[in-house]
Amino acid sequence: MLKAKPLLVEAFLYVIAKLVPGLISLLYLILFTRLLGITEFGKYSLFIAQFNLIASLSFGWLNQSELRYRSANKSDSDRPSYFILIFFASLISLFVTIIFYLINQISFDKIFLSFFCIFSIGIFGYVKIILQSDIKPKEVLFGSIIQSILLIMIPIIFYFVAPLNYNNLLISMGLSYFITCIIFLIKNFHVLNLS
Repeated sequence: MLKAKPLLVEAFLYVIAKLVPGLISLLYLILFTRLLGITEFGKYSLFIAQFNLIASLSFGWLNQSELRYRSANKSDSDRPSYFILIFFASLISLFVTIIFYLINQISFDKIFLSFFCIFSIGIFGYVKIILQSDIKPKEVLFGSIIQSILLIMIPIIFYFVAPLNYNNLLISMGLSYFITCIIFLIKNFHVLNLS
């Protein structure tokens, strides 16, 4: 029973880490479909689906290899630098984003915003995977809740200072992931052991 208790506690924390963002996402959907309208929210949703797909293609290999090899290579000096790995994942995402925009003949002014959002989603997922592989469920829970709260609070702030449209919602989404990553890095710099 003693061995099962930590597993149950961690499982509970991961359930909460999924449940809270899920409930906030439901509130987000209800609130912003009403504030933006279905057409604007539909454009936002289409971009988010594309961003998640590109982030998965670009950072997925990194996340999977980190989960598989992090514990084995923690003290390995031959391990590539996190910054090199992130750089390659970022190059892949930039390349795929440019190809996607060329194929779909979308204006290039959206490339920077798209890359920022994709990079933020990818980095957030990567840092979360590092914390999961180090068995830090409280940190994963903390980050998931912070990101969810920012996801809903930043566009509400936008709503009072600028016209709310799908572009501002995309900026807000990217910022929610990016700010959470900064908080993750500050709070867990010693855990992440970045080099």
